[in-house]
Amino acid sequence: MFRLYVLLDALKAQIRRQIYPSGVFNVHYNRQPVAPAIVAAVVTYAFAYLATFSLLAIALSLTGLGFEESLGASATSLGGVGPGLGPRIGPCCTFAGVSDTAKWLLVLGMLAGRLEILLLVLPFTRSFWRT
Repeated sequence: MFRLYVLLDALKAQIRRQIYPSGVFNVHYNRQPVAPAIVAAVVTYAFAYLATFSLLAIALSLTGLGFEESLGASATSLGGVGPGLGPRIGPCCTFAGVSDTAKWLLVLGMLAGRLEILLLVLPFTRSFWRT
């Protein structure tokens, strides 16, 4: 909830900056100002989550799932929220009818959702291996 609140407050502050370019608008949480580094971290996480969701949905659609099924499966695996959408993976069914490739993609999506996405990106950075 903290991330969502900070993200929405940052969006509101940015809209105000567009309307009043000379104004100073800060992001607050519990009436306390939030540091710009924390706001940047929250925005980065939100972007990484949406990018991962989109890429996973595209990859699942390439395995033969329909548009609705790939979006539902992507949301289900990243969020760990239960059944997906569509005729094969909806509330009435299981993921048994999904191809093995799609199941492996869903496993990666579940790991990304559980490990906070950015933790999976960390080993691919140079600074991780140099320290």
